[in-house]
Amino acid sequence: MAKTLGPAEELVFLFQKPKTPMPGSRRRKNGTRYTMEEWANKQGFRWYTLETIPRGWRQ
Repeated sequence: MAKTLGPAEELVFLFQKPKTPMPGSRRRKNGTRYTMEEWANKQGFRWYTLETIPRGWRQ
């Protein structure tokens, strides 16, 4: 989907709980799971929570 955006557009995610495990993720050897935050960072997406979203983006 990000590839279909124009050069002046960006796909940004708003997570309610970025530490939530990805659906279908398996437990790692250390007992943790792959989170939505880790996925977005790995894929190069910018993301925010309601607490961190820029003020100018709120209505």
